[in-house]
Amino acid sequence: MATAPHPDEEATAADGAAMLGPEVVRLRQAKLQSRVLYANPVCMLVTEDKDKASGRNVNNDGLVMLSLNRRRYSCGRVLATRKFELAVAGADLAPLLLRIGKVTGRDTDKFVAMEGVDMEWRPVRGETSRCELVKGSIARVRCHVVAQNEDVDAGHVVFFAQIDDCLVNADAWNGKQFMGPCGLLSFLGSQEFALVKRFPDADAEKKTDAKQGNAAASTVKEEKPKACTDPAQSFGAE
Repeated sequence: MATAPHPDEEATAADGAAMLGPEVVRLRQAKLQSRVLYANPVCMLVTEDKDKASGRNVNNDGLVMLSLNRRRYSCGRVLATRKFELAVAGADLAPLLLRIGKVTGRDTDKFVAMEGVDMEWRPVRGETSRCELVKGSIARVRCHVVAQNEDVDAGHVVFFAQIDDCLVNADAWNGKQFMGPCGLLSFLGSQEFALVKRFPDADAEKKTDAKQGNAAASTVKEEKPKACTDPAQSFGAE
């Protein structure tokens, strides 16, 4: 179910990506597609082996696992269609993310019902998807379900999906890593979000410390946040 090459793509086989015009990049390698969803906490998997422990980093390769409440309308749609799309939200969309779960799409268009939501859908020529993106999204990940488990939790369905297509804002992709212009959102729970930002360059920190006569300093200086109000930073903005 992989997406066929688009006639407008400028292939860059070296990094598994292709430019789709000046603003959008299509990621083709599974390991690169997975990086769009890396904003979750970094974890190490630790196992026991006789008298020692063994550990490694947890990673994925173009696969997605998610759990949906079986009573929710969205869960029913995924069960029926076996496909879904993930819109990676920019920092400006945090308030919308808190509102979206409070409105059902069963009997109404929830984005219309919430009011004030700027829908911006720029279909790529030849696309068949009917999903719309909210302005402020910085990536779109299209997936199809390969397996599901309904035995783990009676109230939820666990879906395992394969990434079929991944489009990201060009200014959020440096050729090998995904990072929104203003950082990435991570959810802490209890209606609280955190902003994930790139760790400052170690060499730059050393030079700064040397100039200040404090080469031994090890503190990480906080970066000045970049304003996120420019519409051009939103996915598909013109």
